[in-house]
Amino acid sequence: MDIMRSESSIKSYFYFGDTHEIFTYNNGIIGNCKSSDSFWGCEFNEIIFKDISLPLKNEEGNLYQIHFATETHNIILPMKYIEIFKEITDNSCQVNIYNYLECKNMFDNREYIPIKLSNENMTITGEIDSINRFIINYEVRPNITRITFEDIDYFVFPLMMFKNFHVQFDGEKNIISFYTNDPSILKIREIEEGENSSFLIIIIIIAIIFIALFIGFIAYRFIKKKSGLNDGGEANNLNEIIDTKNS
Repeated sequence: MDIMRSESSIKSYFYFGDTHEIFTYNNGIIGNCKSSDSFWGCEFNEIIFKDISLPLKNEEGNLYQIHFATETHNIILPMKYIEIFKEITDNSCQVNIYNYLECKNMFDNREYIPIKLSNENMTITGEIDSINRFIINYEVRPNITRITFEDIDYFVFPLMMFKNFHVQFDGEKNIISFYTNDPSILKIREIEEGENSSFLIIIIIIAIIFIALFIGFIAYRFIKKKSGLNDGGEANNLNEIIDTKNS
């Protein structure tokens, strides 16, 4: 697939079959997520848009399902996010007559802005494209995004958002993987040093308790055994004294 215009272009390749070699050589950064339902997609806890966190929970308190799509270049959100975008941008964003989110000074002379998706495993940075990006001979309207809204209870994220990644769909393991060499757009969550220290301290405390109990048990058995021997010896001496007197 080629998407071209005079000053920019994108080429993408589709591989079908075995795992691609870049996902096995471990020369870059790889983020994984388990596909959430019958559609290909991942669960994310939040969207970070212009340094503002938007939680991805519905009215029941459950995470929205997120579907990845190749048939559209638009980011499709539930209707309630219209008001959320208005609120976080002080009403500088509005939905136009074509149902696209249009924001004043959104792109600052760029053709896209970053958007972060975060869960417990990774934070991945995608791109929100301007409506003008990759379109030839289109009227210049720099404030229109490719975010649109529908009466749905899930999210649709086009793979166009992840054009800086290699994306792999593993049907056997039901896992989606993202590969890049750029650490600024994919951060994998690792166990922090404090978490490691706390875990080690807990293990040491448990080990000390078991050792103390074991030593205490051995000492108790030894003392009990020795006490039994002493009681038997005193009884024998007393019997000898009585036998001597009787004789």
